[in-house]
Amino acid sequence: MPAVSLGKALDRSHSDAAEIVTATDAGLLFRQHRSWLQSFLARRFGAELAEDLVQEAFSRCARVSGAISNPRALLATLARRAAADQFRRERAPETVGVAEPEGGYLPDQLERVLVQQLVRELPPKVREVYLLVRVVGLTYAEAAERCGISVKRVEARMTEAHKRFAALMRD
Repeated sequence: MPAVSLGKALDRSHSDAAEIVTATDAGLLFRQHRSWLQSFLARRFGAELAEDLVQEAFSRCARVSGAISNPRALLATLARRAAADQFRRERAPETVGVAEPEGGYLPDQLERVLVQQLVRELPPKVREVYLLVRVVGLTYAEAAERCGISVKRVEARMTEAHKRFAALMRD
């Protein structure tokens, strides 16, 4: 299906109107979808951050070339990516000294490896309880039943795991 200009797409007399638009008229796109995007983002991130994300999403949308078949889906995706970038920037001081690659994956990979190492260093019985509760998602009672121990023993092992993590993180 051929792309139509944004102006024609918003004119209800054009038969292909609701299907494909282009980003040639960013102002019209902004007027048509700003309030929807603002409320969409405010529900997820709060009103203050939503305003910044709306501007960033439309800024990124202006750089999109070609046809846009679903402007709201595109704007929502661009805004969520902008939010992820914002949260990554806010978290950056925690990773001082670690160069973040362009894709932003290194801190998450390092964090995952660190957690895996910490879990491996737990005593086997503590590790089993910790994994059942934190990874599998069992309640303390379910983990106790699965391991054949009391709920108090599960609580004690979880406390031991947290103490060991804290000690290892200090080292």
